[in-house]
Amino acid sequence: MIICADDFGHAEDINAAILELVRMGRLSAVSCMVLSPHLNTTAISDLRQHETSVDIGLHLEFVEPMTTLSRIPDAEVSRRIEEQYRKFRELFGRAPDFIDGHRHKHEFKNIRDGLVRFVLSLPETSRPYVRNTFMPLSQMLSQRHSFFKCLLISQLGRGTRRVLADTGIRTNSGFAGVYNYLHWQKFPGYLRGFIEQLRGTNGILMIHPGSIENWRRNEAGTLRDADLPAATVSRFKSF
Repeated sequence: MIICADDFGHAEDINAAILELVRMGRLSAVSCMVLSPHLNTTAISDLRQHETSVDIGLHLEFVEPMTTLSRIPDAEVSRRIEEQYRKFRELFGRAPDFIDGHRHKHEFKNIRDGLVRFVLSLPETSRPYVRNTFMPLSQMLSQRHSFFKCLLISQLGRGTRRVLADTGIRTNSGFAGVYNYLHWQKFPGYLRGFIEQLRGTNGILMIHPGSIENWRRNEAGTLRDADLPAATVSRFKSF
């Protein structure tokens, strides 16, 4: 199971919370926002100290509301993806292990198609894996919460998973971590369910640690204190 912390670089408290969990061995992937001023040299250096045990990826940012994403011209989509990929390489001195998107915007059709074109343009041996958010109906029903939010996100992931499979781009085999953040106090119970749903090696559990916002602080503390055997947390594995 891959436990991936999103939003590294978004704020100083988020960076600190993620780095604490990385040091504890509670995370196996970290997704970075390269356009944020909080992704500074100190944070990058601290994270890179753990790059032999943690996948470090690019968290693509598109600031437009979801209702207007489809209006972004293809050329502009391609430009932004390439720009953020190039910025990642400049900051980290290497290519990202994976690519996903802030608020799953990389899965909207025009952005997804641009991302696929870009990944396919890279040398085959250095192509990152790409996150998909597909969840089976049985999983969404069994978790007994946030069904319609999961359904929407899973529909985006279904299309992404299909396109990635057709093009041979590596992707995760499962996804969990979706809930209503207004119900953040229930996260300890949700986490147990998410872990039970992801028994495959390349399933991704999405988490958003931090220390200021209640829901982020609760996620970080819950994962920090969870009875989680280290052997269950692994990086993406190719077969």
